[in-house]
Amino acid sequence: MPLILPEELENDWIEPYDENLWDKGQKKAIEELIQSYPEEELKAHTVTRLRGKEYAGNVPEISNPVEYEELVF
Repeated sequence: MPLILPEELENDWIEPYDENLWDKGQKKAIEELIQSYPEEELKAHTVTRLRGKEYAGNVPEISNPVEYEELVF
């Protein structure tokens, strides 16, 4: 499962690891960053194909919701 961090915690995540501080709270600080992302803030939907002739390229619209006939029940 990937880790999703709120933007305000990104710099804390990429802080350099210091072996001398591991037993002095650095491990606990890292573990506190690893929390489940709030489910109510997650959204899932199908997107356009990411390969083949229909691939739109690296554009923001690639993440727009798409409905596929073969997936409609």
